[in-house]
Amino acid sequence: MYAIGDGIKKNIPESIYWAKKAVAQGETDYCKKIAYFYFTGDGVKQSKEEAAKWYLVGAEAGDPGAQIMYAWMLFNGDGIKVDKEKAADWYWEALVDPLVKTIIHRV
Repeated sequence: MYAIGDGIKKNIPESIYWAKKAVAQGETDYCKKIAYFYFTGDGVKQSKEEAAKWYLVGAEAGDPGAQIMYAWMLFNGDGIKVDKEKAADWYWEALVDPLVKTIIHRV
């Protein structure tokens, strides 16, 4: 709600606060949202390092979108040290997801 201003004033820092609380309780779906805000600097000070941290949390929880973004950051050294071997591992991990396989096969 705070992230898009749905019925209330848009407030990204407040959105991040509540998303972090949700992650702490096991709702790892919010990791990508937190990472996105830090990656883009939308409503908070941009920090690629902080974005990488949250993408990694989501990646380790099995989120294929987070795995792909973390792999991309590793491959390009965007906010973190380049590690193409780890990037390949995370890309491969994302391919295990049936939805990702479906999307790739349709391209």
